[in-house]
Amino acid sequence: MAMFTGTTHVYAMAGSTGVGNAHREDLTDLITNISPTETPFTSAIGKVPATAVLHEWLTDELAAAANNAHIEGNEITFSTASSTTRLTNYCQISVKSVITSGTEDAVKKAGMGKQLAYQVAKRTKEIARDMEVGFLQNTSLVTGDATTARQAKGVAGFISTNQTDLGTGTVTVTNSHINSMLQDIWTEGGNPKVLSVGAFNKRTISAMTGSSTKNLDAKDHKLIQSIDIFESDFSILKVIPNRHQLADDVYALDMDLWKMAVLRPLKLVPLAKTGDADKRALIVECTLECRQEKGNGSIIDSATS
Repeated sequence: MAMFTGTTHVYAMAGSTGVGNAHREDLTDLITNISPTETPFTSAIGKVPATAVLHEWLTDELAAAANNAHIEGNEITFSTASSTTRLTNYCQISVKSVITSGTEDAVKKAGMGKQLAYQVAKRTKEIARDMEVGFLQNTSLVTGDATTARQAKGVAGFISTNQTDLGTGTVTVTNSHINSMLQDIWTEGGNPKVLSVGAFNKRTISAMTGSSTKNLDAKDHKLIQSIDIFESDFSILKVIPNRHQLADDVYALDMDLWKMAVLRPLKLVPLAKTGDADKRALIVECTLECRQEKGNGSIIDSATS
């Protein structure tokens, strides 16, 4: 049915944009951001202070267990005590910057108050994720110089004793691979509690049959298809997916053996005002301390698809 002649309607009032000059915009006062912010590794490890750019710590081991039988009345002989091992890692500086104009902070905006505060909050989440990536993925430490940034070695670089290299990136992780790794860790004296994996390896573990049981919860109408606890002959581990580790690696971790050594805690620093804008920098300087890599294990270069 056609409108009456002379009817005022939205199309008649609309300009070139299709919106009437007198019409208020329909803009929801909410900003949606689904970018992941969880940092499973750095959130789980403790913190210790660092007092120098080069952070150092000591590790030690007991002598191998043996049948210790001594002749009655015999003289005591002395063996040379093993020395401690000094390990090092460099503190890495991570920075996120924010600059907003005076006008941008003054105008009324949807979904936020001050633009500067909003951007600082967002950059804080970003720098936490950056630290997670570095602590997991960095394979080597970098001393640094006047033109090169220092870099802290991460989990991928520390674990070497109990490492299985699948080589080509085409071999899928199996139950046997994981159990062999856990056996090696147990033999060295370790007791990891976490199996840290990427998305594909999380699905691979959930699809393993072995001695696992998949349940159908009829009451709640749920088919339980995931494996969140991996129980082996040597350890019971919680399987935790981590978006920020190398996708082709599987880590068996004892979180008590890892620490974040902090030289400068995360701080918001006001920068000099040189124009009609406000400047801020988020700065943190820290490194990763691996107290005993033999208590952890890794499977590297696995298939990811």
